[in-house]
Amino acid sequence: MTHSLFSRVLSTVVAFVLVAAFAMPATALAVQTEVEVDNHALAGDQPTVSGLVIDDVAAPNPGDTLDNTAKVTSAEGVEWEIPVLWVADNLELATEAQEGRSYLPALVFYLPQGFAIDGSEFKVTLSDSLTELFGGSEVVSVYDAQTGITYILPASLRNFFVSAQQNTSENQSGNQSSSEASEAPSGSYVRSLVDIYCSQTARDAFSDEDLEFILDLILNKLEPQAVELLLDSFPAFRAAADQGRIGREIGLYVYYKAGDKDGIAEHEAAPPDALAYVGYNTVIDGDNIKYCYMMAVDLSSLAQLDDDDNPVMNPATGKFVLVREGEAVTTLENTIVHELLHAIMDDYNRTGMLGATDIRNAVTDEEGDFPTKELEDLYNTIHYPRWFIEGTASSVENVYAFRYNMFKMLRAKEGSETTFNDVYDVDSLLYNYLNATSDKKDLYFDLEFSGGYDENGNEVDSDQSRYVSGYLAALYLSELAAKKGGESAIKEDETTVAISSERLRAGLNSILERMHNGETLDQVVNDLSPVDVNGKKLYSDTNDFEAKFIKGVGSETATGTNYSGDEASLQFTTTFLNYLVALEKTMGQDEKPNGSILMDFYSDFLQIVESNEMVESTVPNEVALAGGGKSESGSAVGSEDETKMAAKTAQDDCGATTDTASDAQAGEPDASTVEPYASAA
Repeated sequence: MTHSLFSRVLSTVVAFVLVAAFAMPATALAVQTEVEVDNHALAGDQPTVSGLVIDDVAAPNPGDTLDNTAKVTSAEGVEWEIPVLWVADNLELATEAQEGRSYLPALVFYLPQGFAIDGSEFKVTLSDSLTELFGGSEVVSVYDAQTGITYILPASLRNFFVSAQQNTSENQSGNQSSSEASEAPSGSYVRSLVDIYCSQTARDAFSDEDLEFILDLILNKLEPQAVELLLDSFPAFRAAADQGRIGREIGLYVYYKAGDKDGIAEHEAAPPDALAYVGYNTVIDGDNIKYCYMMAVDLSSLAQLDDDDNPVMNPATGKFVLVREGEAVTTLENTIVHELLHAIMDDYNRTGMLGATDIRNAVTDEEGDFPTKELEDLYNTIHYPRWFIEGTASSVENVYAFRYNMFKMLRAKEGSETTFNDVYDVDSLLYNYLNATSDKKDLYFDLEFSGGYDENGNEVDSDQSRYVSGYLAALYLSELAAKKGGESAIKEDETTVAISSERLRAGLNSILERMHNGETLDQVVNDLSPVDVNGKKLYSDTNDFEAKFIKGVGSETATGTNYSGDEASLQFTTTFLNYLVALEKTMGQDEKPNGSILMDFYSDFLQIVESNEMVESTVPNEVALAGGGKSESGSAVGSEDETKMAAKTAQDDCGATTDTASDAQAGEPDASTVEPYASAA
């Protein structure tokens, strides 16, 4: 038993005595020494256990410490310990036996992580010696859904434990004092932070103590500091926040590996292998149009691992052990900065992030399809390309250190996957941008593949083109904007190169501000474009920039397509990457440059509120959608009937979503766009 669990149960005794007991149906009455237990871990691919026997609990001996563990043994030979709580005849939890008092045990039952019982029900057997400790009382199993705890205990104590747990207050949540908690009315329940934000998958994987730690870290340190850092680093964001153009609230959802199947659409939309993401949906209820978002964090990367890279389990709880410091936590910090840039841009540059100038035109069905081809084309026209969305967000986090091996592939020797040049050069960088492959997967660096498909329409891994090339492209555009503002970020002489992250940040600030004020990305790219020897602009718009970045203009030959190389972007990229290589040589062993254009790190904006679902943005749509997307939106699309169809209404909260399917049933929960910006860094 963990100390925190005992403390929480003990702290609720007074509250329990003051409230009326309410019925929590038992799973089953014991027959002799057998107890039927709810199975909350159905068999999947995990190994199963059967024939469970609970034993090894010492009888209370006056003056001695009460035995706080029992041993569970399976027919397969698997053994583990479970906590034991003791309740004295004065209805107080006890840890030491006193002369003249009697005690009843309560077993806190669980299955070890990674094991399951095959079937919907199972029984455990209490040993004869353990049965004697129950003193002839009926023994029942009770599963408390609020806490995720299963108790095996005397029926007379059933309401003692369940009522007490469900009336716990500030001991867990921080919102009430203990005296206020004890005066809570009968049947009331103040949710803990774990209850509010954590999925059942997270609670199954980690102890409440670990979850409370990570929530405190996110809520009180990482998230508010990251928001404030971004607002301070980008003057355009700070000015917008001061004018109410950055949202003040956002939801938070913490899960383990996959979202819960709890009927909340955004919980089931968790992308695989993302350390964190920001998801949004659009909700339309008559004339009420909402843009809702939340940040989600996957805890799978925060489990301590053994030498074989298997999660370390605490035998006292059967839960994984959370990493509390080190590289994994640093990566989480950077990931949260990355995701919060997405969230800020959702308000500040909503037109391009949403892909519409009217939310009604961005609504899709639960399969993610648009109701008309015209609306789909409109979305593709306005929506920022994936490389720009992820590239800008990667520029504010440790992308170079985190994705070091991907960047390294850009200096692989031609035709090799295992030997590398000491520095980057234009020839190998161009070759690898076009041709780099791995024995495990293709490395698609080309920006044109950042949408997730190759030239033949086949799905491809687009991490490299989004997070690596997208990052480099976003920095190059930032450099062009810096030069447009009068000063390049690069200072170079015959022997040294210095690159100013401050100037690059100012350039990106300018780009985002111009689009917030109504320009499109196409217009910005065209304006920032360098010119060739004939005075002609190299990039006419976003698509042209995407097609020419690094590789230049292609020409068909007998052996395929050759590319001239885009001298301007190729030279900038080579110079920038070699600058990072030079920095690396001055650092300690295994240290890498961060790659972020931010400097060092409480905020009144995007504060996490008590919700693990989508939260409506406080920025009015007419304000947030006044900016520019990728391209001009053109005239109104579709007939009035088509527009109405694309705006079928849903329930009034952000969790309920909008469905454009023609056969949607009135009154049923509908689905709409849930567009996660999945980040692995």
